Parts: sequence; structure tokens; C-alpha cells
Amino acid sequence: MHLFCRLVLVVLLSISGMTAKAANPELDAVIQKATVAGIATSARWRSLLHFRQGRNQSEILPGPFFLSVDGAQNAQAELLATIAAAYAPIGPDPNTHAMCRYPARMRFLQQQLDWIAPVNPACNDLQRWRRNGNIDGVSLVFASGDLGNPASFFGHILLKINEGGDGALSATDLDDRSVNFGALVPDNENAFVYMVRGLIGGYPSSYSSTTYFEQSHDYGETQLRDLWEYRLNLDPDEVQFLVDHTWELQEAR
Repeated sequence: MHLFCRLVLVVLLSISGMTAKAANPELDAVIQKATVAGIATSARWRSLLHFRQGRNQSEILPGPFFLSVDGAQNAQAELLATIAAAYAPIGPDPNTHAMCRYPARMRFLQQQLDWIAPVNPACNDLQRWRRNGNIDGVSLVFASGDLGNPASFFGHILLKINEGGDGALSATDLDDRSVNFGALVPDNENAFVYMVRGLIGGYPSSYSSTTYFEQSHDYGETQLRDLWEYRLNLDPDEVQFLVDHTWELQEAR
């Protein structure tokens, strides 16, 4: 009996030792610093999660955009999950690591907490999105209304990510990337249902991206709509932050 008790004690001490080794004092210190600083309640963090002012609910539906199961309703839980994910080991595909999936979040946290991330994976997919550092600005593009389509009567807005060039206020580089936001309407949707759900916001929406050539051809050449481009007055850091956040939104609904 005494031998059995000693064996149980040895097992418990071993488990306790493994737990102690698994703890990460550096991670705990960063989490504590972020909590004390009130990062989760800051306007920038809540904007990154798309929480409307005065509401504890993200406009983004629960899903792959969030690291915490409660992230869509709990900005603090998502903050803790994001910091913890930065300390996760790099897997076979570095592009799936949180440092690659959430570059805007990580940039914000490192700036606010004076924190250096513990890993630096090779984010090849993200670098391609950033056009390998050749992005020099972001434009807002307004497509005028389409009289032949009531749903487009008031026009449409999209973002154009400008690569290289002289920064002229024109759409000469059709290889630039455009980021679009729109409703996910089922195929062959009933016209009456489409009108009602469209007016009351009854459809989920998503972000998509393509080349500006496709958007320009669709709106300008096919639908004969005017396109007006307005280059946003952003400094390089703001441009980088916006581009990185659009990357985070690719799977958002």
C-alpha cells in the first residue's frame, strides 16, 4: 500500500514538473502588460475586430477570423488568444501561423506593448499580398450608379491598392489589386426576396479581391459606369497597416 502511495506521489510530482515547464513566463508577462494597459478596450483594437462603438459584438460572424471561440463577443478573450498564438510553434506551413494570418493585429500589439514577437515565420503568401514591398498608396474608387440595376442605383465603393508608379491620381496600372465588399446572394434568388433582404440587410457579406483590370472592365466597359478614383492621404505606416488588415479580412463574413 505504501509502495502504491509512493508511486502515485511520484506520478503527481512528475505531472506538476511538466506543467511548470510548460508555463511561459514571457507570455504571461505580455498578457499581464496588455491587460493592465487596457488594450482590449482601446478603439484601435476594437476596430481591428470590427466592434461597433458602444456594442460588445463584432460585425464579423464567428468563424475563422477569430482565434477565440468567444472572440466575436469578447474583445479581451480575442486579445489573449492572439498573444498566445504568437508563441505557438511554427508548423509545416508557416503561412498558417498567427504572425502571418494577423499582421495588422501583431503590428499594433508590438507597437503598443513595446514587444518583440518570439517567432518570425516566412510569410510568403502575405508578402505576395504586400506585392513584396512595392505598394505605394491606397485609393478609394467610386463606381457611379447603374440605372439598369436598381441594386446599384447609388453606386459602389471599393479600395484600390496601388503598386509602384508615380502616384498619379489615375487608374493606369490595371494590375493593381482591388478589394471589394458585397453581399453573398444565393444563385437564382427570388426577385422579391432579393429586394426585401437587400433593403433590410438580410444577407451575409464578405470581402473579395481581384485585379483592378477586372473591376474596371466590369464597371467601366460592360456596365458603362463612371469610375472616380481618390487617392487617400495616408503615410507609409498607415498604408501598410491598411493593406495588412485587408489581408486579415479575406475569410471574414
